Order: sequence, then structure tokens, then C-alpha cells
Amino acid sequence: MPGEAAPGASPEASLTELEASLGFRFRDPSLLRRALTHRSYCNEHGLDATESYERLEFLGDSVLEITVSTELFRRLPEAAEGRMTQLRSHLVSGPSLARLARRLDLGAALRVGCGGEENGIRHQDGVLAAALEAVVAALYLDQGLERAGAFILGAMTGDIDAACENLRLPDNPKGRLQELVQGRGSRSPAYQLIGRAGPDHNPTFTIEVSVDGQVLGFGQGSSKSEAEAAAARDALQQLRPADE
Repeated sequence: MPGEAAPGASPEASLTELEASLGFRFRDPSLLRRALTHRSYCNEHGLDATESYERLEFLGDSVLEITVSTELFRRLPEAAEGRMTQLRSHLVSGPSLARLARRLDLGAALRVGCGGEENGIRHQDGVLAAALEAVVAALYLDQGLERAGAFILGAMTGDIDAACENLRLPDNPKGRLQELVQGRGSRSPAYQLIGRAGPDHNPTFTIEVSVDGQVLGFGQGSSKSEAEAAAARDALQQLRPADE
């Protein structure tokens, strides 16, 4: 597993170590370097924001979705569209991708600015998920969809196996809330950030969820997705008595 570069170690040595851990070598190493560059590093080193991973993150999201969608379609010939959509959403969600990035130790290879280092940026779920998406996009651009897809499926095989075997998500309050309100003829729930407190390395987000303009629940969490899930649970508790 790659770790923090030792004092005096070259960035290229760190990239080579990561490539060995991931199991492939880039034809154009600059793509991997960009995939591991946070905006804070660009800001402190006079680089344009386009030298960060953000554009690659956009592309990698699509590569992940088409790869996982194809695999679920192949494996689950009897599954309905809605169930496959739920499974895919879970597999490519921010928390799921962050866990995978930690297994691959991508955080240790990230290039972040000094300020970002102090704020613990390399350990944040959102940053780790984005870096993983960027690495996928970099591999896609460097070696094509087949190679990128093989990497994704190899890295996610345990997660996909579990999803296909169980055909049931772990706790998914947002999905359950959406099914409930749409079954009653309402529009999809709308989530809105109404508060943020705490330091950058340990924030607390507050989210409200509403349906057809009516606020149904509130939730807090250390990430927006966690706060949205908490808000959905609160809304489910409010709605259940009316439906039972």
C-alpha cells in the first residue's frame, strides 16, 4: 500500500508506487498526476484550476456509472429498472467510493496545499470519492473504456457481489422515502442545506427535506449525504403514522 512520501522522495516515485499498488502503469503519467491534484495545491503553486482533478472527476463519474450499470444489467436479468437504479446509486455513492478510495490508499498519494493539509482534506469523504472518480477518468483517457472498466470491476467486485446476492440495500432512507411519497402521488423529496457549523476538517451539516413544498424532516451529519439520510429518516417517522 502506498503511504506518505518520505522527506526528499520525488513525486514521481510516489506515482510509481501507487501504480504498482493499483496494478497498472500509465502511458501518460501526467494524467494520473492531475487526477491526484487537489485545487488547494493548484492555488498554492500558481497552477490553473483546470490542473486539479475536478474536470477528470466529471468524466470519471460517467465511466463509473456506465460500467456498473452494464455489470448490473448483465448479472441481474430479472431485476426491474428501479431496483437496478437503487443498487447502482448505492455502489457509486460518495460514501461507497470514499471507502473504496481508502482501501486503495489514494489519500496518501493526493497532492494538497499546506492549508488543505492542515484541514485534513486528504481524509475527507468528498475529496476521496472525487479523487477515485478522477483516477478512473485518467485511466479511461490513457487506456480506454475496457481497461478502465476492468479496474472498476476488479476494485468493486466484493461490493457488487454483495449487492447482487442480497438484492437489498443497506439502510437507504432516502430511497424508502422517495418510494413512499411517489406511491402517494407526490413529487420526489427535495433536500436543502440550511446550516453548516464547525471547522472544515470536522463540519456538521443541517439539511431539511420537503415534499410538494411541505417540510417533513430535518437531519444533521458530518457530510451532506449523511445529513440528508438523517432528514429522510425523520420524514419517514412523520409519514408512517398516516399510512399505517
